Amino acid sequence: MTDIRDEKSTATPVGPSSRELANRLSWAAFGRAAFMFGGFAVTTALVRSVTPETFGRYTLLLTTVTLASIFGIAGQGENLVRLVPPMTSAGRTSDIANELVAAARIRRRATALVVLIFGLVHVLGVPSVPWADSMSERITIGSVAILWVIAQSWQGHISDVFRSFNDMRMAGLLAGGLKNLLLVIPLVVILLVGVEIDLVTVAGLVVASLVLANLYAVYVWRRTRPEIDIKSGQPSLVEGRFRSGLPFAVNQLISIVFVRGSLYIIEAYGSSDEVAIYGAVVQLIILLTAPMLLIGTVLSPIISDLANDSETTPQLQRIVAGVTGLAGLASTGVAIVIFVFATPLLTLLYGDFYAAGATSLVILAAGQLWNVWTGSCAHLLGMTGSQNTVAWINAIFAGVSLSLAALLVPSLGVSGAALAASIAIVAQNTTLLVVAKRRTGVSSLGSPRLALATVVSRGEALKP
Repeated sequence: MTDIRDEKSTATPVGPSSRELANRLSWAAFGRAAFMFGGFAVTTALVRSVTPETFGRYTLLLTTVTLASIFGIAGQGENLVRLVPPMTSAGRTSDIANELVAAARIRRRATALVVLIFGLVHVLGVPSVPWADSMSERITIGSVAILWVIAQSWQGHISDVFRSFNDMRMAGLLAGGLKNLLLVIPLVVILLVGVEIDLVTVAGLVVASLVLANLYAVYVWRRTRPEIDIKSGQPSLVEGRFRSGLPFAVNQLISIVFVRGSLYIIEAYGSSDEVAIYGAVVQLIILLTAPMLLIGTVLSPIISDLANDSETTPQLQRIVAGVTGLAGLASTGVAIVIFVFATPLLTLLYGDFYAAGATSLVILAAGQLWNVWTGSCAHLLGMTGSQNTVAWINAIFAGVSLSLAALLVPSLGVSGAALAASIAIVAQNTTLLVVAKRRTGVSSLGSPRLALATVVSRGEALKP
């Protein structure tokens, strides 16, 4: 069978219409809003239902599970987003089935490897895990965490499948929004009842919400995509797809390390209280970075369609600048609120104990704001075959981030962790911005003018 990893439709891509793009943006915004406010509500309910020590342990476990699930997906989501749109345009349903089968098989194998490692670490206790002390705790929490990894990697995979078909409604809901909405309901009930819960209960509720969201996604897929016969797909592409997907997985892992990696440094050099405070700050910063997630949801399939044709470069430039500008303006509004009201915001949402994270929240918000305004540079490179370059750049600056955190946390605490992450993020995205412009001819810097014109014209301003 012919390897189709780099094949494109012979038809000249025309890109989405103004109405179609506006529809994608609207559904992506809805999904990300559900993710943002759902996660916001989950964190608020959680910090008021558990002790700071339990919340600190939860944030460390959440970070570890997130990293493990990203490895479990193995970058196959971005592979699908890069390859499926042109196949869909060309009506190549059998090739799409092959891609889906290969991606699913890789995900299962990678997830099985992660689960095996996760289980051995918890049973053997080497290295020690900060969220469990006794053997019984390691086994209990480890078992629930394994289910968490499986369910979350499954959710990420299904979300990317919908995104590859430009179904932004389901992609947005499954990128955490539906899970958070399902999770916040029992947490609010627990908060109102006044019961204090432990880490195992929290993790169990997360797993249950993920499973329910995934079952709904499978139901929707079977109803909306009957023309794609996955059973007829051939897994002959597994080896090639794993190699091409690995850089995407590395990039996604590093994006988590940039912000959350410092939690491990704080746990090693600081106190459990500082872990809880920084964990709350990281969760709150989602309010600012959510528009950046919208960029990836909407732009990746469009870049895949338009980036390799010089005739569509002007249109791609306007779409990238306009969409990124919209995200940047939204994040700027959130950043201003954080800069002015950081202390009362943390106090209102999480309680007096967490107000100590106000300085780190402001520092982290400054770095993430630049991240949003330049946020599509990695997508530009990744969707045009330069994912290895992105992986190398990200790996270098992730090392810078962790090294700076190790130097600054002992003396500055959580503010040092935020400063290290922000310095590395600004340097990384500036580098990617320059490289993307040189390789693709498209600048990923958001345009406020074009963003406002897009809103006024209902998408017409994005036409070349």
